[in-house]
Amino acid sequence: MKIPPSISIGGQDVEIVIEKDLAEYGLFCLDDMRITLRSADADIMESTLRHEMMHAAFAIGGIAHCKPFEDMEEGAVRCLENIFFPAWERVVAKPKRKTKCTKNSSSQPITTVA
Repeated sequence: MKIPPSISIGGQDVEIVIEKDLAEYGLFCLDDMRITLRSADADIMESTLRHEMMHAAFAIGGIAHCKPFEDMEEGAVRCLENIFFPAWERVVAKPKRKTKCTKNSSSQPITTVA
């Protein structure tokens, strides 16, 4: 996946910046409406972008500003990453096509897709 220069979250434009020497993997700043990602391999940057997009959604949606949630926001994001998204990906994964080998009247094998 190519990291886009910006995305829309909750109707708000959020800029995406890639920095080589960022100490963290990524950051979301509500004041600047910016996600900053550390330059890394594509898989790490993609998962970090999704992680920071969740922080952005919580902040833009207002939930990140609720007192009890402020203390557990990182835990909520990691729960979604490690529990919800893998489960969702299994649900929407295309089922593997089953093949069945049979023989026709001339005893030649025929492969069909079930």
